[in-house]
Amino acid sequence: MELRRYWNVVRRWWWLPLLGLLIGAGAGFLFSKQAKPMYRAEAYLYINPVQNPGFPNAGDLNYALTLAYSYAQVLRSRPVLDDISQQFGIVLKTENVIVTPVPGAQLLSIMVVDSDPARAAAIANRLSDTLVQRTQDMRVQNVQVVRQQVDRDLDDARQRVTAASNRLDQLRATPTASGDALAETLRLHDELLQDQETYRTLLAMQQRMQLEQLQANSLLTVINRAAVPAMPEPSGALATIARFALIGFLALIALVVLFDFLDDRIREPEELRRRFNLVPFAVLDFVRGGPARLLIDAAQPRSDRLTEAVRLLRTNLEFAVIGQPPTVCISSALRNEGKSTVAANLAVAEAQAGKRVILIDADLRDPSVHQFFELGNDQGLSTALLPSPRCDGVPLQDGPLGMKILTSGPIPPNPTELLGSPQLIALLRELQPQADIIILDTAPLLPFADTLALQGAAPATVLVVDMRRTGTKLLERALVALGGTPANVLGVVLNKDTQRRGVYGYDNHLRPGPSIRTLAGGQRETVPPLAQNVRGD
Repeated sequence: MELRRYWNVVRRWWWLPLLGLLIGAGAGFLFSKQAKPMYRAEAYLYINPVQNPGFPNAGDLNYALTLAYSYAQVLRSRPVLDDISQQFGIVLKTENVIVTPVPGAQLLSIMVVDSDPARAAAIANRLSDTLVQRTQDMRVQNVQVVRQQVDRDLDDARQRVTAASNRLDQLRATPTASGDALAETLRLHDELLQDQETYRTLLAMQQRMQLEQLQANSLLTVINRAAVPAMPEPSGALATIARFALIGFLALIALVVLFDFLDDRIREPEELRRRFNLVPFAVLDFVRGGPARLLIDAAQPRSDRLTEAVRLLRTNLEFAVIGQPPTVCISSALRNEGKSTVAANLAVAEAQAGKRVILIDADLRDPSVHQFFELGNDQGLSTALLPSPRCDGVPLQDGPLGMKILTSGPIPPNPTELLGSPQLIALLRELQPQADIIILDTAPLLPFADTLALQGAAPATVLVVDMRRTGTKLLERALVALGGTPANVLGVVLNKDTQRRGVYGYDNHLRPGPSIRTLAGGQRETVPPLAQNVRGD
């Protein structure tokens, strides 16, 4: 069932994702045409972390790679980009600056993408110079801080060496030396040696700091300044069109899924069984509009799809009520679902089968049966239900194939009270001996209470459902309304089928389902499915 539902969704909406694909591709084409050509300028910097003569080792190379990633973050930082933006009077975005280490080399690539080729080269070179200058300044500053600390430590060591030397000279100048003086001399001698060693170490460090300060400008070197690019970057128009087309395709697929989620209309007869345990009698493709008309030929029987659908409805109805002259109400949840069209054509189909048929227009709100058969409507059901005695009996009019028609008559001010009156029960009892089947075209269920009022006189009901408009919630409300009455819902006619599946059970798209038979005492049983090719009489 789910696969079939999904297939129906695809069959119904397949054009919408394709439309989204075309719209997205068109939008991508226009976007790519309006986009400015972009130019890319590139500069290269050499990273030399080696401070000693000789070839760099593996540690030096790893250190250079670490520095390259650090420099990349510095150049793409917001303060640096804001400073460059102010210098050039533009807004330099992060995505327009690409800083990457060159794999396998101690090089750093700085690329700038801009719509102006000269400006792209100038920005790339300015970024290179800025990085070199900032790196040199930071290195010099660090060396100065360390050198200042070394100078302070060197002064302290020099003072300690001088103090220890003077004290030793004093002890050596003493004519007689006691044991304590000798021990003090040895201790001072050891301290002097340690202070001298510290002094030599700090002196060597001071010399190294001086050398590093002189070499601070050799850590980063611009080896290739950016030149003005002559050709713009590839526009990527095909990629842009494909990206926009994919977005449009996916967006309208999501829209289709949303439509299907929000659409609770009855799409398949099986939904009636699954959700409401109702029997689908037929699927018709009647289209209401224009003047009321009969859609099957009353004078000349034929075997087209529409005629077979009505005949199938007639046959299912015969199996649904057996053993008593049926009085059937044809109703719907809302207006304009085709109930009057179904009632009129069902009456003609019953007459074609040789039955005595009485068609009653019980829709005292918007009657239309007299328009189908081009009859007068001065008298009818409303006048027959008046409390005053009828002189000429029930005002039945002759229809095609010997059927009798009771039109609505003038629209009364109190339709619900008339249809719920004892006069209607008496009228139907009077007409039952004259007919094999009585069909009542009734008012829609949800707007009015007329159909609910006459359920006591005619409980057998067939609901007509507009597949293009009526959803499961509306149908459920109609069934709930009927649930408080003696109504017996025999089955459902699915009308205005947009998929044009044809006869329910006649075409290969659908298969007939079981019918419900009403037995004496009100019990119901399921009878086997009907044959597919119902030809009628």
